[in-house]
Amino acid sequence: MTDKAFDTFLNENGLVYPKTAGRGIKVDQSSPSWCWQDLLGTISAKGGGATAPAIATWKGNIRQFQFAVNDEQDLTYHIPHDWVSGHDCYIHVHWSIDTTEVETCVFGIEATYAIGHNQAAATTNITTSVSDASPGVANQIVVSEVQLSAATATGALLDSDLIEPDGSIITNLHLTSKTGTASPFIHHVDIHYLSTSIGTVSKVPNFYV
Repeated sequence: MTDKAFDTFLNENGLVYPKTAGRGIKVDQSSPSWCWQDLLGTISAKGGGATAPAIATWKGNIRQFQFAVNDEQDLTYHIPHDWVSGHDCYIHVHWSIDTTEVETCVFGIEATYAIGHNQAAATTNITTSVSDASPGVANQIVVSEVQLSAATATGALLDSDLIEPDGSIITNLHLTSKTGTASPFIHHVDIHYLSTSIGTVSKVPNFYV
């Protein structure tokens, strides 16, 4: 059985999709679109020094990394094979404070894109930031998001058209400023990306032939 609109067919092995870029599984029957997925960025122990976040009690016996102003974390994101070519991605910080104070935090992000398979040097670093306020509820997690790539690269945006499977988005996150006395806990820093929900036919470039 073949669906002419999507060139997809069903055989004894299951659904078979074309190997070209831009094909895959979409959601929403009335207005089909790619679905969002997360690249996970876990906060981990840094090698020490003045800009290393401290691990501190967040809630009960649960400990998390707590950031003072200028504390930083380096994070690397591997681009998966279900990445939709040419789309804009977004980076977001999951954070909270352990008091009822309403505090505005500004997170600075420096990033570069490094294509895989020995094709080119990493791109010029970009810098961006995102600002958000805590809700006045202890241990309530805020998700603060900012666009990370676009069709045209700028000093604050990576080039969406360059990003492909097996590349790496390599970042540095730091707490630029805060308005109150509490220090935020950063739980993780993730990237929202659009997914085809399937892999690529080849494990190396060109991934779609």
